[in-house]
Amino acid sequence: LIECSGMANPGPIASLFWLDEGLSRLRLDGIVTLVDAAHLERQLGATKEAAQQIAYADRILLNKVDLVDEASALRLLNLIR
Repeated sequence: LIECSGMANPGPIASLFWLDEGLSRLRLDGIVTLVDAAHLERQLGATKEAAQQIAYADRILLNKVDLVDEASALRLLNLIR
């Protein structure tokens, strides 16, 4: 498990598993992205890393849904898809 705090493009980190011979015995099983429901739209407008994290993700966890109304949560799910 490798955790990157905040916004980060997961591509360069994931490529280490294929490019670094010292990591050749390890296997990248997937990329999980944690998406902040309360700030997603602002983050998508402010940084390219937010979209990159979603695009690279095999699994997306939408957190802080308790801070948005149901219509906003559904809109965010559609936006992520």
